[in-house]
Amino acid sequence: MDSFYCQLNYAHVPYLREGEPHGNLSNNGCGVCAASMIAENLGGITLPPEECAKLAKASGARETVGTNFFILAPSLAQRAGLNYRVEWDPGKVLRFLQQKKGMVVANTQGDRKQDGYTGVFSDSGHYIVLAGAQQRTVKVWDPMYKQGSGRYDVPGRRGKVMLDGNDAYADFSVIEEDCRDRPYFLFEKAAMPHKPPLIGLICGFINQNTTQYIYRVYTRPLLQAGGMPVLLSLDTPADMLEDTLSRLDGLLLTGGPDVNPRLYGEEPVPETDSPSKERDDLEMKAICLCRKQRKPILGICRGIQAMAVALGGALYQDLPSQHPSEVDHFPCKEGWGIRDAHPVIIEKGTRLEAIAGTGSWYVNSYHHQGVKTLPEGARVAARSPDGLTEALEWADGPLCLGVQWHPERLYEEDAHAFSLFRALVDAAKAGMLDQGGQP
Repeated sequence: MDSFYCQLNYAHVPYLREGEPHGNLSNNGCGVCAASMIAENLGGITLPPEECAKLAKASGARETVGTNFFILAPSLAQRAGLNYRVEWDPGKVLRFLQQKKGMVVANTQGDRKQDGYTGVFSDSGHYIVLAGAQQRTVKVWDPMYKQGSGRYDVPGRRGKVMLDGNDAYADFSVIEEDCRDRPYFLFEKAAMPHKPPLIGLICGFINQNTTQYIYRVYTRPLLQAGGMPVLLSLDTPADMLEDTLSRLDGLLLTGGPDVNPRLYGEEPVPETDSPSKERDDLEMKAICLCRKQRKPILGICRGIQAMAVALGGALYQDLPSQHPSEVDHFPCKEGWGIRDAHPVIIEKGTRLEAIAGTGSWYVNSYHHQGVKTLPEGARVAARSPDGLTEALEWADGPLCLGVQWHPERLYEEDAHAFSLFRALVDAAKAGMLDQGGQP
């Protein structure tokens, strides 16, 4: 049975943007529901509107009215293992459907007061799915359709659609008029099976080192960006690590306890955590090996600190005593609800700027240490107002980027945050292609 989603059933699902406090999928969810239908019916994956809304928010497709499908389409295609393209020629769209190549998301214009046209599938802008065509008759899934609603019986629409359950059938001329001067998004299955890049995450210890763990907030954005998380045990023997990393396509370094100061030639101050030798040893080796093997790396919080130390830099062991300022770098100790701890200012010309945008934005902050001395070859990619390094990167080779804040706690609502995970996955895919693989 085909998966059909009516947005009217999702008034309980928030779909907010700045300046629109009451947005939900019922009043703004046609693009999301259309994307869900493409993913499930063509891509064969499970992506209900609740989850698809998170994908749209994370990719930045909800920053304007409704959903910007130009932004959502690549994220949707990547998630569902599809190819897509934008087409403006209705004739090519019809041939695409007649040849059963895939499915189409069409952007209807709705009513046109200037020439008296009444939109069949909407009285205003709206996304619909063109699910197939037999000669010139097109099967349409309209996210606003609900059986018994009389949606197609209003004056100007009557007689232009034949209904069969959730399927609406119309002559292609109706689609052409509804979507005049609007884009069509054509989706088809990729020529080869989609192979997600494997992204390694090194576990942490809890319970007196009896339990290894990874927070799910790190694995979920990787999956949403199209990667596959692979957990690396702290028990991994040193002589097996190089071969293990060679089988992976990237590395995500997560938050955690302080890095041992003796690794950068200092004695611990009283405020520094007791070290986790197994984690320090494994992460130091993994970072150096990934650089050697040209694997992309994204470091978060402790991750940026581990990158700095592994590659020759040093840290402030305790910011309040060693780098005092008016900026509070540890406000989230009371909970992750504090999202706007302080701004970070993005350095121009950096990879971070290309990935997430220029200027500055507010981030969450949960650390008492920070990068003091940059490793050789590294450059500052972002600073806080007090001058502390908030992101560092290497200009050469694959992505090698560390950030001091916690994008994994923001990725569902913040396009800047999600872009970091997408950049890691994209870099891993590029590495697969360089090695002759198929992403």
